[in-house]
Amino acid sequence: MTTWWVAPVSAATEAVRPEQLLAQLIDGIATRFSGQRLVLSVGGRRVPVLLDSLRLFRRDESFEVRLDLREVELQGVRFDEISAVARSVSVNPGTQTTIVARRIETDGVASLADLVRWLDARTDAWSLSLDRRGEVRARHIQRAVSFLVEPSVRDGVAFLELREARWAGVRVPVPRWLRLERRVDVALDGDWTLIEARRAGDRVHFRLERDELVHAVQPGRLREAVMRGDVLEL
Repeated sequence: MTTWWVAPVSAATEAVRPEQLLAQLIDGIATRFSGQRLVLSVGGRRVPVLLDSLRLFRRDESFEVRLDLREVELQGVRFDEISAVARSVSVNPGTQTTIVARRIETDGVASLADLVRWLDARTDAWSLSLDRRGEVRARHIQRAVSFLVEPSVRDGVAFLELREARWAGVRVPVPRWLRLERRVDVALDGDWTLIEARRAGDRVHFRLERDELVHAVQPGRLREAVMRGDVLEL
């Protein structure tokens, strides 16, 4: 680790330029946790992750940060991997130090079963589940009707495409040329936008985007948490 991480807290946080502080933070976290499991506190939620890599790049007059995680669990959804890049990251010192990340792009792979349960909790008249074949079923909570559906996200909008209908024990396939879709409103926390999602077997590949993320940090407190291997508040 660099000297900022082993010096006394008071000395480590004084007279450090913003870009130097950013580099020290990234270097310290990456050195301490790369290849290891750690717990993040995100919006008050404890999120266990495995840190693959955390890197800082100089891009002309700005800094870019790339983050690669594996084995992430958030809000009951298991993610095999998550890769995020913030195209512009800066540190604003002052009475309260803040980190500002802009143009954030996140790609990942998640469990289909977990995402179906997550989506089911956000629908009213329909109950979503996986059948024994691993297909997604939508059942009306009041009527004896169900549909075989294929979920997808296009241009930030989620859709359920109808593939088959069942009513009173009668199975009615929907022809491929007759494309019937139901739009599903999916609101994500923290101004994230779900840009794209596609199914691949029992997994879902997705992309999220966010314009800006502002986070207040206490460099001394964060440094101590890293040195102890404690929960990191983000």
